[in-house]
Amino acid sequence: MAPEVIMNSKGYSLAVDIWSLGCTIIEMATARPPWHKYEGVAAIFKIANSKDIPEIPDSFSEEGKRFLQLCLRRDPASRSSAAQLMDHPFVQDHPAVRAAKSNALRNALPSPADGRHTMVLFVLG
Repeated sequence: MAPEVIMNSKGYSLAVDIWSLGCTIIEMATARPPWHKYEGVAAIFKIANSKDIPEIPDSFSEEGKRFLQLCLRRDPASRSSAAQLMDHPFVQDHPAVRAAKSNALRNALPSPADGRHTMVLFVLG
């Protein structure tokens, strides 16, 4: 649960989902929830009142660690958006993403064999 949800001082936004994404990635990588050293209310207190973020596994690549740091910023206004995270090298450099992009590009290009002789314009950004 994101700190701002626990504190509920100013309401919250979609940034809570980004915090949850970071926590979910940590739990999937370690098979333990973030803040696992704390029980129930103590964990909630830690999330709400400390300046700490969950421990990021040392086994993560530097890009993975940076990705999680962007997800787990305590200030929701400074957390990355989903669109920003999708452009992060941790996501873009994943083999599955590269393969999907390659297949999408290959399927989008007209082939002389299929009779499509239209101009295709790609804006790469």
